[in-house]
Amino acid sequence: MPDYSDMMGKAREDIHCATEVWVEVLQEILGPRLESIYS
Repeated sequence: MPDYSDMMGKAREDIHCATEVWVEVLQEILGPRLESIYS
């Protein structure tokens, strides 16, 4: 029987890393636009 808790732990780490990458990408894309809107 496979260890599902270990698999879920790895999946959570992958999702967390992917989320951090997306946040950085969105900040790079939206950052200048938000600054130009508010300034």
